[in-house]
Amino acid sequence: ILDGKYQILVNPYPIFKHHYTIPSLTHTPQSIDARIIDMLKIAKDYAPYTIFYNGAHCGASAPMHMHFQMVEGGLMPIEDEWRECEERVLNDTMFDSKLSLLIGLHRPIFLITSYDEYGAKGLFDELYKVLPAQPDNEPMINVIARYEHSQWIILVFPRAKHRPDCYYATDESQCLISPASVEMGGLFITPRQEDYEKITSQKILDRYREITPSSDEIENIAQQLYKTL
Repeated sequence: ILDGKYQILVNPYPIFKHHYTIPSLTHTPQSIDARIIDMLKIAKDYAPYTIFYNGAHCGASAPMHMHFQMVEGGLMPIEDEWRECEERVLNDTMFDSKLSLLIGLHRPIFLITSYDEYGAKGLFDELYKVLPAQPDNEPMINVIARYEHSQWIILVFPRAKHRPDCYYATDESQCLISPASVEMGGLFITPRQEDYEKITSQKILDRYREITPSSDEIENIAQQLYKTL
């Protein structure tokens, strides 16, 4: 697809009935920098499927090789929840492209909606630049993208941590959850039955708080975007 840049493969460890991996045919590390436009084109070409990206330190199954994933649309709660959510708009919307911070969803989420792929790319690039990153590494993020009603919808989940402490615990508090795009989208996958049985809604909220930037850090990002946009 995309003139031979990627291929579509059946995911070897699917968590949905229709679950695909879209690896780059060029062996490069997992990084969405300069590839967001590819993600948008795939989302449009394969609508109504949902495309997602896991950062190298945010749940990517193969962090050494660039890839997206594609699943049936509408399976993650966030795909509907954002529509009813309060938005804090961070840019001038005169060009039909909007960047917002969603309010009240228990973890920070930036939303980009646009009828123009380059308008969407421009806002994503500005957000990408102000998110904190380590030297030689991209910002820690998960990204979900869809195309519907002639509009791109991009949900960006900033991260502060790869896995919660419970993942590494050696006592009864151990819970092997390693949040990636699907979990940030509201659907938690547990690899063991014992993890499923012990997890609660409060524990999920606690894990969200543990692995995402603080409210002060998000406010700083929002203020930088205000100044830029």
